[in-house]
Amino acid sequence: MKNSAGQDLLNAKKSGSFTAISMNDINGISDNAPVSFALKATADSTLYIEYIAGARRVTVDSISPADRTYESRITLALTKKLTETTNDVTNDVLRIQYHWTPSVFEVSKVFYNDELKFTKQPGAPNVVTIIK
Repeated sequence: MKNSAGQDLLNAKKSGSFTAISMNDINGISDNAPVSFALKATADSTLYIEYIAGARRVTVDSISPADRTYESRITLALTKKLTETTNDVTNDVLRIQYHWTPSVFEVSKVFYNDELKFTKQPGAPNVVTIIK
């Protein structure tokens, strides 16, 4: 997650970055259904969110018994410290679609605030960059 100038917005030590992040499963069993994630760093120390699993997947499309699309929807609460006593919280929505067949289960598309940000390319890693 970066701004338009390329600044890492997940590094809380940098001015203007988010100081706290939380994720919640929209399709969770209850309204409060936290989703686990880890903040990790690339070789150049850019931070990123690693989400592996935890949000409930619901069936979106069942083309056939052997070809299905599932979807998870997750809210991200992104907090920026404005002053010593004031925070600004942005609530965004991450929507992840998965493709399932008997031989593969993989991320197929990722939407951020209903904007398509990623489409799976065979053999390529699942890397999504969000510009805020």
